[in-house]
Amino acid sequence: MKIVQLLTLLFFSTSILSQSTGKVRLIVSPPNSIIKLDGQLIDPSNKSRNIFFELEEGSHSFEVWAPYMELEKHDVIVVSDSTMLLKVVLKKESDFLAYRNEIKSYYRGKTLSWGLISGATILAVGSSYYLFNPKIRKDFKAAEIDLEGRKDKYESSFGVNEVAEARKNYIAAKKNTEKAQRKNIAQKAIGIPLTLASIGAVYWSIKRLKKEKATKKKPTYQINNPFSEVKISPEVESIGMNTYTGFSLKLSF
Repeated sequence: MKIVQLLTLLFFSTSILSQSTGKVRLIVSPPNSIIKLDGQLIDPSNKSRNIFFELEEGSHSFEVWAPYMELEKHDVIVVSDSTMLLKVVLKKESDFLAYRNEIKSYYRGKTLSWGLISGATILAVGSSYYLFNPKIRKDFKAAEIDLEGRKDKYESSFGVNEVAEARKNYIAAKKNTEKAQRKNIAQKAIGIPLTLASIGAVYWSIKRLKKEKATKKKPTYQINNPFSEVKISPEVESIGMNTYTGFSLKLSF
């Protein structure tokens, strides 16, 4: 009789305990964010996005945070013998978003400065090569010599056919000389100012880069860690512009 009473008591006690708890299914993004339940850190070894908690009925609080994200707090009421869903999607911290815009602007400025220097240098080299290219002057001198030879032959020719052929060759040589002369004039008229301008652009671009380096400092960002007991590793802090993607990052408790 006593054994039956004891078994009955155990049965009802188990039933009462089983009905006094409920489950909370927690889905977090980014995956493996740091979670606190009722002020206690949850073991970070669970890498799943879907986490189940069996809790006593009543009020419970969840705190979810990840580096570069805003802390989120959620209070839930657990009902016995039921499962509720809590989905938490963290937003990027406003300070981090501002820092990311600043660092992008900083690198854009540096890229622009180096782009200007590179472009101006290429232009300076190209214009200098054009200005001092000996082929243009050699072609002009060769055309003048050929013209003189054609002229002498034309003036010393006899016979209708010979004179006509010499005259034709002389006119062609004259046109070729005029063309070579125009190239020779253009080499100086275009090459000199273009070379000077491109060299000036290189000097100005370098001066601009030095001024930016002296006046514009690289933006910095420090993680605002609401969980003082969680230590953020240096590699996490050095992510900078990268988007937080998960706990391949090292955290220690």
